[in-house]
Amino acid sequence: MPFTVEVNNSSFPEGTEFAINGLGVIPNGSSIEVDEEMERAYIANNGAPLAEGESGGVKITGSSVLSEEDTTALLPPPVEVSEEETPEAVEEAPQGEGGEE
Repeated sequence: MPFTVEVNNSSFPEGTEFAINGLGVIPNGSSIEVDEEMERAYIANNGAPLAEGESGGVKITGSSVLSEEDTTALLPPPVEVSEEETPEAVEEAPQGEGGEE
C-alpha cells in the first residue's frame, strides 16, 4: 500500500491549504495517496524519504512504492568529515582583556 498523507490540523479551518515540498498542496481535512512520481519529488526536494508518523496535524501511513535501491539512489551522498578537516575551536578573550590596546 503506497503512502497516504492526511492533513487534519484542528488549529486551522477545514479546507485551509497546506503545502508540503514535493507533494503539493493538501487541503486541511483531506488526504492524498502518494504515487511514485510524488515520492521521488519529495525525496529530491527534502533529501530524505517519506516515513510513517504523525506530527503537527499531518499523518503519514503506508509504505514506499520505491525499491530500497531506488530510494538510496535519490538520496544525497553522505558527507564524510575527517578529523583533519574539523576546525579547532577558537577561544576568544573576554572584552576588555587581552586583545584591546
